[in-house]
Amino acid sequence: MNYVICPVCNQPLFQKNTLFKCENNHCFDKSKYGYVNLLMSQKSSKKRHGDDSVMVVARRDFLDRGYYQPLLDTVCSILKKHAAKNGVMLDTGCGEGYYTDGVKQALFCREVVGIDISKNALRYAAKRCSNAIFAVASIFHLPIADDSCDILLNLFAPHDESEFRRVLKENGVMIRVFPGVHHLYSLKEKI
Repeated sequence: MNYVICPVCNQPLFQKNTLFKCENNHCFDKSKYGYVNLLMSQKSSKKRHGDDSVMVVARRDFLDRGYYQPLLDTVCSILKKHAAKNGVMLDTGCGEGYYTDGVKQALFCREVVGIDISKNALRYAAKRCSNAIFAVASIFHLPIADDSCDILLNLFAPHDESEFRRVLKENGVMIRVFPGVHHLYSLKEKI
């Protein structure tokens, strides 16, 4: 797991049981909910980061009804054609893990990492998608080594082009989905 790096010194993190540790002895515990917190919160004045539990549950329930299954199927189809086999996948802004788990099930990835700033979202992601690493972290300061990801997902989440270029391998595949001007327009009209 030498592609997940320490947010303090940028050295590789190694996992032993529930402890993530670098060679400089910076340690991070995996929570009982299945994620590790790699967000350096002292760099932010906010006490709470990302979506709260009500927002996460509402999104999870909506996605589980299959409304975005065609998008997931399209993402998986593109990756099957263009992505390296047995690679490392990073889902930036993974939320509750709907797309992370869907892609993981459709492809054989050696490793899967999900990053989100919301602890609430990662609680659900870790339940949904076992055998993946989930970390609380910022998309704007990814705790991921340079040139380490074969697949990078960024679906309906903020993006940072320079960070994505840094972590994606030269022949890696990035899929970015973002809402257009008319996304949910009929709902916005009613509101």
